[in-house]
Amino acid sequence: MKYKLDVICIQETKIKELLNIDIEGNRLICLETNTPHHGKGFMVSKKRKNNIYKFWSVNDRIAVYSSKQKSPKS
Repeated sequence: MKYKLDVICIQETKIKELLNIDIEGNRLICLETNTPHHGKGFMVSKKRKNNIYKFWSVNDRIAVYSSKQKSPKS
């Protein structure tokens, strides 16, 4: 990724069905939508894609992304 960001939220994807694919090693996740005008998702860097825990849609405009984090060493 050009900007070296780990997780990018995207909107107005206009993708109606769940899409969860790799693009150049990064993970693209687009969530389902009921309308052709909305759509949302996430692009997760290859560095963080193994940390994806879960993601879900709240409504046609809001989505949640949760990642696994390593426990800090004591």
